[in-house]
Amino acid sequence: HRSMGNDGGSIPTRSELVKLKKKESKVDSTEQDRAKWLTCSLSKENLTGNVVADHLGNLFDKYALLKAITEKSLPERLSHIRTLKDFFDVHFTPNVDYVVKEKEVGVEGFSSPFECPITHVPVNGGHKFSAITTCGHVISAKGLAATASGDKVCYVCQKEYKASDIVVLNPNAEELSLLKERNQERKEAQKRDRKEKRKNRPTDTAEAKEAKKRKVAEKQQNRTIADKTTSSSSISVKLAMQEANKQHDKKKDSSEAYRSIFSTGNSNQGVYTTGIYRV
Repeated sequence: HRSMGNDGGSIPTRSELVKLKKKESKVDSTEQDRAKWLTCSLSKENLTGNVVADHLGNLFDKYALLKAITEKSLPERLSHIRTLKDFFDVHFTPNVDYVVKEKEVGVEGFSSPFECPITHVPVNGGHKFSAITTCGHVISAKGLAATASGDKVCYVCQKEYKASDIVVLNPNAEELSLLKERNQERKEAQKRDRKEKRKNRPTDTAEAKEAKKRKVAEKQQNRTIADKTTSSSSISVKLAMQEANKQHDKKKDSSEAYRSIFSTGNSNQGVYTTGIYRV
């Protein structure tokens, strides 16, 4: 420090200012890593009970995603999400030892409300995690590696899965590129399956065709719910959204139970913001 008069003050040197700037940048990066794991990629609201992931590793609040699909307001970066088949439910393992703190320092020092069911490392941006699409359970990379030998069976629910059923969450650039290729292959396989089903569909007899025409005519006469332009996929999305909406409202009506998800029984309840309680 350089002396400055007799008032006891000082001027920081250039090297000290550079160090301070680097430290602030690291803190910002840490907060961004936490946010990816604990907030919705779409709404930026905190992830709680109904969490889903797409096949590119993004995490969402289910209600927020369904709402955006029905309103056709998804941003360009999420244009790959069109139907219910483009995302799946995920299940985080609660961290029973989670302790609410006023201030967390560093990624490693940051405790999380979620953890790996095998290694117990926290979901805080400091560790790699993946989701198994067949069951939705979220497991750390180390946990998957520890159980990789032998048959691929989920540690939590014992459901079988293939290597292609593993989706890396919040992937880096290289991992994202691989996930995009696999997602494209998945969609192409779905198209082939649909074509094959249509091809193998038995040819209708004249009588069956006539019966089908009568049935279609009756449906058109009695149709009161959806209009003629409504697709079956959009109906499925709307029904799923209605269910998610009920769950969303139920949580609002039981705020005490809602907050208890991230508490360990302490009497002082706080507000959860990106994994941090502030009381």
